[in-house]
Amino acid sequence: MPTTDLLKTFGLSRNPFTDRTAEKTNLDSTSLYIHSDLRGLKPSDTTYIFFGRRGSGKTTIRLQLEDAYRRYNEEAAANGTKGHFVVDMCRPGHLTACLSTFMETLQASTDNWDATFSDAWTTADLVDCILSYSATELVKKFTKPNSDEARHMQEVLRGDVRASRQFLLLTHLYARTDTATLKHVRAVLMRPSYTAAQVTVGAVSTITATGGVVAAARQPAVSGAVYEYGGAGWDWLCDHVPLLRSHPKLLGAAALGTTAVGAWYYVRWQRLRSLDRAASLQRNVRVVKPQPLELLAGLLDQLFTSQKLELLAGLVRLLGYEAVAVFGDCFDEVTLLDPVRFPGAIKAFAREVCRNDILNFGRLHFFFPDSRLALDLNTDRTLKELSVRLFVRMYVRRSIRGVDVVSVAAAY
Repeated sequence: MPTTDLLKTFGLSRNPFTDRTAEKTNLDSTSLYIHSDLRGLKPSDTTYIFFGRRGSGKTTIRLQLEDAYRRYNEEAAANGTKGHFVVDMCRPGHLTACLSTFMETLQASTDNWDATFSDAWTTADLVDCILSYSATELVKKFTKPNSDEARHMQEVLRGDVRASRQFLLLTHLYARTDTATLKHVRAVLMRPSYTAAQVTVGAVSTITATGGVVAAARQPAVSGAVYEYGGAGWDWLCDHVPLLRSHPKLLGAAALGTTAVGAWYYVRWQRLRSLDRAASLQRNVRVVKPQPLELLAGLLDQLFTSQKLELLAGLVRLLGYEAVAVFGDCFDEVTLLDPVRFPGAIKAFAREVCRNDILNFGRLHFFFPDSRLALDLNTDRTLKELSVRLFVRMYVRRSIRGVDVVSVAAAY
């Protein structure tokens, strides 16, 4: 039976196994063609990079990979754990929002977007897109009402001051959410300067000390000793500072004013220093609209490092997940990565994905809508430069439009 007749028999206009529509069909996933390397696949530290033209079956392979993670997470949930935290960058909307903000930050336009993006896009911006999706999803889980998972996250983060500060920074720098949600996150995680117990202890101590001083002052022997030592100290000061005897009020006012000015200057210096650090940190985030500097400065400390993906991985492990897994697909459907309108943009994007810093992280699954040669990539050279031991296996799926698959597995 001809292929067109077979599709009509099932009421289909195109092959759902080799198209984006595979994601939107209700066909049994067990009916999909399974690569020999995907049979019995279990999540690991392996990073996969796929290259193939549109319609060559990349989406089908991605669905099978995601299904393996889904099944693993379901088994983990049955055993009381969470499995892997999956960052799904396959829907074009998230990257479109990030790149639109990136364009606005660079003050670029569609006329010069191709050249501007190729020159300005870096690995850090790609990582920021991953963090933006992760932060947005974590905030949704954290603020979900009447959720056991949300309560667990809040308890864990409140019990770890370092992690709570990291979570606050992550959400305020990268989450795409409203100000009311961020205010709720701060209300849950930000501890007051003094707890109720500390205020109570301080008040009781002050009252006790005041009472002790008053009771001691009523004793003639104690008050006499205090006056004697106080008088001797005053005479010593007057001998060394003659103006203290002739102009005591003037010197007292000068000392009080100097102390007040010094305290004001120190507080102002600390505030300007925090604002400068906040501006320096936020200036590098170009894919998410910034929060007010005053708000961000109040959250800063020495905990935020440049190793953003490692920080995210450590945070999700604290929340009960095993690791972070990233999926990226359908980049040609992102408006600002359209290979027809902006051929240089998709090449620059693919180039940064194949950098050492990204590939070393592990558990990445990226699918590009063209061959390596068409994207001007030399992945063989890239892999040889990696600092971990890697092996490369090449597969070509025999079909009308073959799939060129690069499988990169890191041995840790």
